This record gives sequence, C-alpha cells and structure tokens, in this order.
Amino acid sequence: MSGRAGASGLDLPPVIGHRGAAAAAPENTLAGMRMARELGARWVEFDIRLSADGQCIALHDDTIDRTSDAAPGIARGHLFGRLTANWRAEVERLGCTTVHCDERRLDRATARAVIADGYPLLAYTVNRPERARELLGWGLSAVFTDCPDRIIADLPAGWKTSPNAQDVHT
Repeated sequence: MSGRAGASGLDLPPVIGHRGAAAAAPENTLAGMRMARELGARWVEFDIRLSADGQCIALHDDTIDRTSDAAPGIARGHLFGRLTANWRAEVERLGCTTVHCDERRLDRATARAVIADGYPLLAYTVNRPERARELLGWGLSAVFTDCPDRIIADLPAGWKTSPNAQDVHT
C-alpha cells in the first residue's frame, strides 16, 4: 500500500479513530482519545468549533453535554457528504490538505479522481472491516471508524501502519 501521503506529505495511518474511539468511550473527550490509542489508532478525528466567546472547543453536538476539551492548530480537511463538482476549488479556497467523504457515497471512480489530483482521501465512518479493506484497496489514505481495534485487526499486515511510521498497529 503506497501513496497514502499524497501531495500533502501527511503520514496518514490507514485507520483513524472517529471522535476518539466512539464505540468504546465518550466521543470527543480525552478519554475517547486515550481509548483510541489503546485500541491501536495512531490518529483520531474530532470536531472543533468556536464558542460564543471565540474559543476553540471539541464539540460535535449543539450542546456541551458530551464533550468539552479543545485542540487548536490541526491540519485542515474538508468534509463532504458527497463530492461536489467544484470540490477542488472549495478545498483550495479553505487551505485544506485532505478530503473526507461519507463512505456510503463514495465510489471507486470518485476516489481515483481525488487521489489523482494529489489529495489524501479519507472516508467516514467505516465500521465494517470488509468495507475498510475495499476503500483502502482503492488507494484511500485512511478510514475513520468508531471501532479501530476491529478494523485494524482485520487489515492485512502491510496495511497496519502508515508508510513512514515507526510503529505497527497490533
């Protein structure tokens, strides 16, 4: 599996914890981030938004009932449900380094087009190991999942680490 870094140079692992490890710990929390690491995920995806007073907070919902931690200064990815015709212009305008798509709305031809344009392509939220293998086989850089342990355990040995990683997800 090569080329997952793409033009961005990011060292993307094949599996990224979704909001930490949402199937095992409260999402968008430090506990969720730590659990993702314990389950083998080297990276996590989480949601950041600005509070009314302009502070960054880790929050997906409209209220802070489930989350409260923040982490500014992270590389920006553009989240698409379905890729639009002008996706590249949007990504460039916002200064994004990666493209994220809903795995249910992603097909092989679309994936190849994004990858051919030099952007790392990531899919969310992939909780079925067979779908993760399929998407990574198309050349996607990574998948977001609520259960990194199950996805990592099912990957072929050569896919369990990012191209430049020093450690292996086992």
